[in-house]
Amino acid sequence: MHTEYKPTQRVAVIGAGIAGLAAAYELTKQGIDVTVFEKAEKPGGRMVTTHVDGLMFDAGAAFFSNNYTQMRSYAEEFGIPWIPYEHHCAQRFMRNGKTHILHLRGIHDILNQPLLSWGARAALLRWLIQVRSMPTELDFFDLSTVPSELDTSTAADYVNHHVHPEVNDFITDPFTGAMQFHRTDEMSAAAMIALLHMTLSPTRKFTPRYTQGGMAAIANALAERVPVEYGSNVQTITHNTDGIDIHFTGQDNQSFDRVILATPSYVTLNLLQNPSQRLSTLLNSVEYAATITVAVEVPAGIADGSHCTYVPFKEHAVIGSYTFEENKHNGFVCDGRAVMNVYLREAAARELMDEADEAIYRHVITELQTICPELRGHTASTRGLALHRWPMAMPKFNYRYISTVRNYLQDYQGENGIYLAGDYLNAPWTEGASRSGIRAGKAVAESLNLSGYSLGSAAISSSSVGAVLPL
Repeated sequence: MHTEYKPTQRVAVIGAGIAGLAAAYELTKQGIDVTVFEKAEKPGGRMVTTHVDGLMFDAGAAFFSNNYTQMRSYAEEFGIPWIPYEHHCAQRFMRNGKTHILHLRGIHDILNQPLLSWGARAALLRWLIQVRSMPTELDFFDLSTVPSELDTSTAADYVNHHVHPEVNDFITDPFTGAMQFHRTDEMSAAAMIALLHMTLSPTRKFTPRYTQGGMAAIANALAERVPVEYGSNVQTITHNTDGIDIHFTGQDNQSFDRVILATPSYVTLNLLQNPSQRLSTLLNSVEYAATITVAVEVPAGIADGSHCTYVPFKEHAVIGSYTFEENKHNGFVCDGRAVMNVYLREAAARELMDEADEAIYRHVITELQTICPELRGHTASTRGLALHRWPMAMPKFNYRYISTVRNYLQDYQGENGIYLAGDYLNAPWTEGASRSGIRAGKAVAESLNLSGYSLGSAAISSSSVGAVLPL
């Protein structure tokens, strides 16, 4: 039975990333007593907008898309302009040192692009038709909706054997390397198929957008509307028959009736003193890819106009992708200068993670000269501007992992008053993470027997809400 709701019942949210903020905001709107505890001094997590020497750039998550329905809803609610790229939004892929714009708009685009051989183009076209005809319920932002039969092999195996090896080498693997920082041999075919299905939307909603004020704008707006205690160093979380005790460093301990852990899996596991075996098994199964985002100052006006350049592993083992911030808007330019964001592959990032900033700048800029045609002739005016180390940048939705998460959320979400939220819960990217937070908030509200709870504006499935097991 659900616990009877009492106005005095308290909910804690650990982590002020987008998942935690979304959970807290939706619960706060229902009048529930919620407090967010954040170790850092600002909200947003990987939604970071940085200002250096007059230049603004996004150093973590770098773009939204028009099918980010929940993030777009928040932007509209808070009056934050949701803006298309001013210059271009094409995707650019590399092969044999040359760059090629890749459109998937129709048969002519696919069969007449030079990135692949004729046999690979035909195989790609067949695959796109198959994926496009799949059910619309396939939701990349909630991978728990993807049929289990697709979660039976890696994306690399699937594409190599059922499509064409060139498609994996020069399209799916580079795209995964850019968006997830790892390779397709560590990604489930289910995640890859759901992602492709989303990009093939007939309404072409998978087009890049950004918010005025940068990626941090929505996170900041949410944080202004919920109580957040910054600089909170949570030591341990222990559940007992009376509730959940949170122990802090440097401040009094507190007790809560429900806790939403919107932290990376390894942080969650370290905080929980008496997790169930089921919860420990889930958290120990999570793997993360690492990256380092390197912001390089370059002359304004050299950008090619594409949204992103995807670099295959066969072309370069260090740099996975790069983007030009000035393609968003001329406001990202200052005094004839602009920012180029460079994203490193996982293995290279882990190798360089402990190196000094200047050493990383030198290494990355040297490597860029070999693969970025726009930089040729501009070496003297190129310099490292800022970098962000992300040792746990993105979860890996590996073979069979999706099914593991689905089963846990369906059967054990809310066990002992502990709720999970975050992108590693089959909820990729900022859109998925925000929806995960809202689902966790809904499960908490239901456990308190609170009627009238309404989700955020996005079409969020109930597949990940799961059973609520009250204290």
